[in-house]
Amino acid sequence: MTETPCPTVLKYQRSSYTSNAIVFDADLNLHSLEQLRELARDGVQFSIVDVETEEGVTKVLLARSCWRRASSVRSSKLYP
Repeated sequence: MTETPCPTVLKYQRSSYTSNAIVFDADLNLHSLEQLRELARDGVQFSIVDVETEEGVTKVLLARSCWRRASSVRSSKLYP
C-alpha cells in the first residue's frame, strides 16, 4: 500500500545558537508547537521533516510537545 503524500510539508531545523529548534513552511513562516497541535486537532494533514536527516519527525515532535504540556500542567497543580 502506498502512502498518499501530505499536502503540507513543514521543515524542522535545529538551532546552532540555542537549544531550541524551529519549524517552518515553504514560505518560511515559523510555526510553534501549539500551532502544530491545533492543526492536528483540526484534522489538517501535514508532515514535519528534519532538514539535516530528511527523516519524518511529525509523531515524535507532537508526542514530545504533548508530554511537555502535560508535565507543565501537572507541576503547576503541585506548586500553585
